[in-house]
Amino acid sequence: MNGPAFDHDDEALKALVRDGLAARDRALPPPRFARAWPGDRRPRAGAWRPALGGGLALTAIAAVAWMLLARPGGESTTPEDLRAATELAHELSSPDYWRVPTDDFLAFAAPPLAADLPLPEGFHVSLEESLL
Repeated sequence: MNGPAFDHDDEALKALVRDGLAARDRALPPPRFARAWPGDRRPRAGAWRPALGGGLALTAIAAVAWMLLARPGGESTTPEDLRAATELAHELSSPDYWRVPTDDFLAFAAPPLAADLPLPEGFHVSLEESLL
């Protein structure tokens, strides 16, 4: 079907195209994205800039928060404030402070197991009512 000359021409065409593509690749500079994969090269100092900038920003935010939220150490607590805080703590820790009138409903106790059940005398239910 195909002669030996056809196979020889096909191989020659493949070699010509392969050599032409290799020559083009050698002549063109590498694309910009090729620098994303350094391979054996060491990373440049510029690669650390985002991490360094993030660390500095985090440090600045922490310093500003420390200054704004820091409690001044020069002021001392007065005895009146200490007494009021102690009284408030005692009031809040008493068990009666947290009780509300509905707690009596929640404290329902079931009758003991030995309790007498009401007698069915006088309790009449018609057949129709029992089916409803």
